Amino acid sequence: MALTALTNGTHRPLTTATVVHVPLLPEYPQTATSGYSYCVHVDCTRATAEMALQDALQFQYCRKQKGPPKRTTSAFLGGLATRFRYECTGVKHCEYLENTLANLFHMHVTSEMWEQIKGLRSNLYNSESDPRKKRSIALYQAVVHRYNNRTACVHTRDTCAPVLRQMNHEVSLNLLRSF
Repeated sequence: MALTALTNGTHRPLTTATVVHVPLLPEYPQTATSGYSYCVHVDCTRATAEMALQDALQFQYCRKQKGPPKRTTSAFLGGLATRFRYECTGVKHCEYLENTLANLFHMHVTSEMWEQIKGLRSNLYNSESDPRKKRSIALYQAVVHRYNNRTACVHTRDTCAPVLRQMNHEVSLNLLRSF
């Protein structure tokens, strides 16, 4: 398989087997051992480099930076570029994620994985033994159901969405007592 050189250099040029042009990075980007790259056009008149990098790092995986950013030239991009190197350290998740999902190795998210996630989410309520967590799960699922059915808002718009906030238990109790 022929590799595409993304950056120039004699020491360690960045190369990839696949280049995909997209308007935005997907939430769950694909990867490959030989390189899978997303090329996102950034209009420099509307966004700074910092804004572009912040948007680029919003995907659902944890990462660690491998070295500082490096200025380089890119024949592929046709000029100067800044090279950032990151390594995937796993999917972002909360403490309640099923171990089989937390330890799942994958190069891209498949429809089978989505079905597995859907099944584990639907069984979450039944598998929880802590009554407080069980009530929280039931409340969350009820709110999501109302939003999905478009019955949560009086004047439903496409922008309506539930907002979840973590509250201190004592603050929650005091709020409940004051009403």
